[in-house]
Amino acid sequence: MNNVYSITSVPDNIATVVNGITVPDRAPYSLNGLYIACEADLFFQIRLNVDVIFSGYLTGTNTTKHIDFSSSPYGLNARDVVTVTAIQADPLTPPATYVVYSTLLVEQL
Repeated sequence: MNNVYSITSVPDNIATVVNGITVPDRAPYSLNGLYIACEADLFFQIRLNVDVIFSGYLTGTNTTKHIDFSSSPYGLNARDVVTVTAIQADPLTPPATYVVYSTLLVEQL
């Protein structure tokens, strides 16, 4: 398994998991980053198990972000869980459901 792709709808004012992975038992992995895109103003977080390892923000004028951990990737062990959650940033975005595109950059070692 390498990268994890997702297209998810995020409703107004509801924190939503937009991407995630549970690391399988077969081998160690590394988390090298995230691509995320949305046309709404959006607050997002990357969690490793229960710890927030990155928080970011998308705006209507900056709709795409690339978070790069490749110079110092996070080591992932069997049964580790990585999740990306997102919530719309009110009142900057008109209430609606928006599509979030994301790719977790993971690599089997």
